[in-house]
Amino acid sequence: MEWSRAQWIGLSQAQIRAQHIFRGEDNNHFAYFRLQISLTAEDLRRTSFPCLITANSRYRLWVNAQAILSGPCKGDRFRHYYEEIDLAPYLREGENVIAAAVLYCDPNQADDQSDPATSLLAVASPPVGHRFCMESAWNGANQEKTLTTGIAPWKVYFDPSFSLVAAEINQNLGAITEHIDLRQVPVDWKKADFDDTDWWIPEIKHPAAESARNRLVGLLPKLRLTPRPIPLLEEIPGTLTELMAGPAFDETGTVMIAAHTTATLLFHAGEIMSAYPVYRFSGGNNAHIHFTYFEKFSKDGHDLPLNRWKEGEPFDGGQQDSIILPGGAVTYEPFWMRTFRFVQITIETEGEALCLQRPAYHRTGYPLVIQTELQSDTPWVSQLYDICVRTMKNCMMDTYMDCPFYEQMEFIMDTRLQMLFSYSVSTDLRLAEKALEDFHCSMEPFGLIQGKYPSAYPQVISTFSLYYIYALYDYYQQTGRTELIVRYRADVDTILEYFASRLDSATGMVGDIGYWPFVDWQEQWGDAGVPCNGVAPITVISLMYAYALYCGAVLYEATGREGVAKEYTDRQKQINRAVIRNCMSPERGMLKDGPQTEKYSQHVQSWAVVCGALQGNMARTAMAHALDDKDVIPCSFAASYELFRALEQTGLYGRTRELLQGWIDLIAKGYTTCPEVPVDGRSACHAWSALPVYELTRTIAGISSAEPGWHHIRRLPQPAGFPEIHGKIVAGDQVIEI
Repeated sequence: MEWSRAQWIGLSQAQIRAQHIFRGEDNNHFAYFRLQISLTAEDLRRTSFPCLITANSRYRLWVNAQAILSGPCKGDRFRHYYEEIDLAPYLREGENVIAAAVLYCDPNQADDQSDPATSLLAVASPPVGHRFCMESAWNGANQEKTLTTGIAPWKVYFDPSFSLVAAEINQNLGAITEHIDLRQVPVDWKKADFDDTDWWIPEIKHPAAESARNRLVGLLPKLRLTPRPIPLLEEIPGTLTELMAGPAFDETGTVMIAAHTTATLLFHAGEIMSAYPVYRFSGGNNAHIHFTYFEKFSKDGHDLPLNRWKEGEPFDGGQQDSIILPGGAVTYEPFWMRTFRFVQITIETEGEALCLQRPAYHRTGYPLVIQTELQSDTPWVSQLYDICVRTMKNCMMDTYMDCPFYEQMEFIMDTRLQMLFSYSVSTDLRLAEKALEDFHCSMEPFGLIQGKYPSAYPQVISTFSLYYIYALYDYYQQTGRTELIVRYRADVDTILEYFASRLDSATGMVGDIGYWPFVDWQEQWGDAGVPCNGVAPITVISLMYAYALYCGAVLYEATGREGVAKEYTDRQKQINRAVIRNCMSPERGMLKDGPQTEKYSQHVQSWAVVCGALQGNMARTAMAHALDDKDVIPCSFAASYELFRALEQTGLYGRTRELLQGWIDLIAKGYTTCPEVPVDGRSACHAWSALPVYELTRTIAGISSAEPGWHHIRRLPQPAGFPEIHGKIVAGDQVIEI
């Protein structure tokens, strides 16, 4: 299906003047688009009603008051994605209502990322206001019936009564909260009996399809419609059934709260999940309701035991929505998904009793099919595998996300690891390929990509550009394909040239690279996560650059640029020699964190092995000291991938068993996902921490590729000291039994 007759529609100038919507005041507010259409039995004989849909900036779609999907898929000003959906399962004979709530996110309003009024920074849309577009047409019995915008009689209402707010806990990056007085909102607007007489006729803005003339002369529309490159996200219905505290529900699934009463209900979802909650009330005029979502229990920044909470014990750290009820029958559904393991509902009634139905939800996420199946006589294997897979799936939406609870951003360091983890459990490459496209599109003129993308507020984390090169290398190793590598190959050269221009003349190492040279969250490195207090040269950054040169050499040789590949290999050797010359401590048998410091870290030793700066006995000695010497700064969960690879390369992989214990202990602590850090972390679900899913499949189970594309599969015996694993494991584009 293609765009043909549809027009973009939005607020008219007359409506803007009548509602006194001044410039900028439409940002972070909603416009409700509504179409009522009558269908006959003959109309419904069609087996499908395909529909194209998109909006600027985000929409949620209902058909006959049933939530269907959210979109569009996250893109940017050069990629405005649209969805295709079949409406047949949701339509009925008689009156039907198609309803879309459209949120406008103006990127020009994001003057400061810390502004709590700036929400959904992961949405990078053109600054053209609320716009909505749908294409779907079919022939009825005697006349053409259509949902197509610009033709069908859509209505629109701009809601000035509330805006989304970035909650304090999310550091104003991704997750948002709502505080709504539903007495000021047309709560029944999704229903057929709603009177929309006073609603406005939307203004036709411009055609959805590009004209042949504009294509001929290269004129680009502000909204460049592009088919969604990944499948629609899941919307799986469920109900919160486990009530941990509060008044009980009766056999009909409802609970009554008397007038002039305060009641608190606490629900346990069983595990951390991402979902669109659905709350149904009747009565309770003027009642104040607060919904608080928690990943875990904590107090004053310290975690409380997840599996030993006692009723009445105070806790904090949640994200809270709040509403005021108008009385009558009301359904409240937050616009944006929420991530939670526990949901607390506090109800404060006034002069009218309130009836609450048992809360429901639509669980959402990327529909990743898990094809790897692991079995072992050792219980922690399957338990830890499930924890890691659950973590990964919660952090996969229409982009990879670092964490779903508060930040919800696609950072390339996190994403590179998530891609690797995904390769070990599924043959589905679509989200990984979209991520590579995302970061390719984020390239800045000075030669680095953005650290997180899509984003309305650019952020450059200079070291993260190297992870983009690693991700391209990993993708090539996984697939053996070169089409995308050829497309993005110039990015590799641009980034490597940027780092080459920052070499320190005195040491030959990488000097000051500017922006934010993040390495790992370590207390000894301060709030910025940068070794040596940020004073260059920093050893690990030179080593990371050396490994990127190695990856670049492989990619350029694979795509027929042998001369450039040799240049990168020569540069890699020069960097490695410079690091050994300036930072090697013969007394300690390790590399220092910088030429001017006597501090040491597992990060430096690991990257030195991975990039080939340390080899043979020197490498093995350095890794043994990195594990055994008490003053060596350890790698966090997030930075452990290179540590495990270095131990593997030096024949010390058996030592990873003691490192894995940090993850195995999560089981007894009651975690259902991998936290960013095992104690008092910001997030209880952080996908860069799901490393064991890779180790269990690729190293402990012993299934790896002997060459790019998995044309020859390597099967190595179980490492000594690890449990034996059986089952099915993804190997490239196939699944093999072990």
